[in-house]
Amino acid sequence: MARRRNTTRAKDPSLRALSALAFSVWGVFSGACVYFPSAFGSFGSQVSGTLVRVLGWPAYLLPAFFAWSAGRCWYGRKDDSKDPVFYYRNAALPLSGFVLFVFFWSVIVTDQTDIAGVLGSALASGMQARLGWPGALVVSLALLMAWARLVFGVPWGVLALKVAKALAGDWQLWKQALKESIRQRGEMRRSPVLVSKGEETVTVSVKPSKAHESYVQKIAKQQVFKETSVVAPPKPNDSPKTVTVGAALPTQGVPVVKSLVPAVTWKLPPLDLLLPAETSPSQSIDKDVCYKRGHDLVHALSNFDVHVELGGVVPGPVVTRYDLVPQPGVKVGEIESLAKDIALSMRVAAVRILGPIAGRGAIGIEVPNAKPMLVKLREILEDRVFSHSDGALVFALGRAASGDPATCDLADMPHILVAGATNSGKSVLIHAIIASLLYRMTPDELKLVLIDPKRLELPLYDGIPHIFDPRRKSSEARVITDSKEAARTIHTLTDLMDYRYELLSAFSVRNIEAYNEMAKVKGHVPLPFIVVIIDELADLILTAVTEIETDIQRLAQMARAVGIHLVLATQRPSVNVITGVIKANLPARVALQVVSKVDSRVILDSQGAEDLLGAGDMLYLASGAPKPARLQGAYVSDEEIKRIAAFWSAQGKPEYADPAELLGSAAGQAQAQGDNKQDQENLKRALELVMQRRRVSQDLLKAHFGSSARATDLLSRLEVAGFITKPEGTNRWEIHFDQIEDFLKTSRS
Repeated sequence: MARRRNTTRAKDPSLRALSALAFSVWGVFSGACVYFPSAFGSFGSQVSGTLVRVLGWPAYLLPAFFAWSAGRCWYGRKDDSKDPVFYYRNAALPLSGFVLFVFFWSVIVTDQTDIAGVLGSALASGMQARLGWPGALVVSLALLMAWARLVFGVPWGVLALKVAKALAGDWQLWKQALKESIRQRGEMRRSPVLVSKGEETVTVSVKPSKAHESYVQKIAKQQVFKETSVVAPPKPNDSPKTVTVGAALPTQGVPVVKSLVPAVTWKLPPLDLLLPAETSPSQSIDKDVCYKRGHDLVHALSNFDVHVELGGVVPGPVVTRYDLVPQPGVKVGEIESLAKDIALSMRVAAVRILGPIAGRGAIGIEVPNAKPMLVKLREILEDRVFSHSDGALVFALGRAASGDPATCDLADMPHILVAGATNSGKSVLIHAIIASLLYRMTPDELKLVLIDPKRLELPLYDGIPHIFDPRRKSSEARVITDSKEAARTIHTLTDLMDYRYELLSAFSVRNIEAYNEMAKVKGHVPLPFIVVIIDELADLILTAVTEIETDIQRLAQMARAVGIHLVLATQRPSVNVITGVIKANLPARVALQVVSKVDSRVILDSQGAEDLLGAGDMLYLASGAPKPARLQGAYVSDEEIKRIAAFWSAQGKPEYADPAELLGSAAGQAQAQGDNKQDQENLKRALELVMQRRRVSQDLLKAHFGSSARATDLLSRLEVAGFITKPEGTNRWEIHFDQIEDFLKTSRS
């Protein structure tokens, strides 16, 4: 009988409701007291102070655990057990987890009662007195993991096994890569290089490297750098482009790397590596069909009492623009409001309505073609617009809506933002930009910093001599795929930018073009252009938003004059990624197909990209242009990219001066002086803070200096200088206030 009575109580809905209500009331009350102490007057303030004093910072999470308990109590399974004691224990599991979390938190922030709370500090101190800090940390973590296994069913054993297998696989891949690197270096040492001395050409083997090193040292001592060149036998039907590279003479006040960089006879890739266009634009467009559809468009508008006349037809590869002249009394807004009805009558997915066309007195309506034409990259590169362009960094975008080839000069932009949804053609556009630059620029004229956190697209270019990494030697230059390493690389580029500005200032020139003209006359080393291409900006922003945004802002604002240009691409066009700071410094933008009008406004500050067709259909907003222009992007396949990369890789590997020497000698000295002065000022501020608070901790320094790394560095410097010590067997810092007072008095005097 007693057992049946317990079963009835456990399944009583009113009992479950009362339990859930009790936990909810406690959750609301504790939350109001913690977050709004004045809500309950002096009583609420006392309760809030007690909770924070007893529990520490975890007190702010207590209302969430009460709410969790209420949810488990109300929505828990009714057949959990026939024992009401087990029922209440199951509902109280979140609160037990909260206690374990308080214990674990107090072990981590040991000796800080204001953060850990009285309860946590008491538990942690008792456990540390018996097991020490490592033992207490292991025990608290084990209890927390056991609680997570009990509540959530986390398979810790399975996760540990998967992590071990992944680490073992990475270890095997690393060993294979190391063996391949050793093998390639051995082949490079055995390969002969032809070096020209004046008019006499001799063959020098690279294997005995001491002779080459002595030759370089001899030249460096004389501070005179003679021109050398590598002579390669030209292939038939090739037009080699010879670039002579000397070395810069030392300039007073601006350190210059004194390394001998041999000149190379580079050959630009032939167009035969690219696939030809199937048909010419004029052959693929049927003008009769275009005019027939134009009259159908006029008839469709007349059905809505909007009377217009067909003023002209501008056929394009993917869309055709129909210029409509409205009759007197017809408003432009009436036509714009009928966009969806026009698309329905023309049997297309969407149409784009342009505003009044200047000089025509007409309104343009872009209607997708029934048979779109594929625009190949080769047909743009063969056009005179590209081949006869005088721009430094000209690349092919595609064809305009009128069918004319569209090219841009990155040096004039000076940076560009590419954004669009997945499968909209963003990666193909990036490949078209890189391929266009590789068809015009040699490795001595152009360096590419390729960053691809997705690790899928840009690694195809690994090994080409254009690859540049400002943090590594030329033999270690690769496509950057790690987000944290990419953030450090972008920061190093800002140092390289500062060095180039110092160099230009020393020679009294305004930009890289003027410096290179002067270098040709005086025999100095010309500065190559540097193009930074980031295939997924969103991943970098999520990794280190503050540092990345600041460095990109500096490069976008100042790097144009010294020949550094940015190409930023993302498939996540949100305000968190494309911030106002980035948009303000990247006036040239390309919007591919997006999913909403909001995304279009984020990229272009206007609508329209949501109506694009995908597959390279884009809106290009040029720097200073009032409205974006519609283009069809040039298509280049992976096989074509591999052939171009193989052509360049066969001519040589990346070769440039060691960036460590360049930046270490140039900006390093000036920066070291500034850093030392700043470090002394930070140390003085830290000591004054310690004297004021009469205590020291990493959290205290972090709260005042805003960085965990800086707080750790200051804590180490205080310990090395002898201002604080930590006796063996304890975690408390002993502060030597007398030494601090003497140091501060000396610094003030």
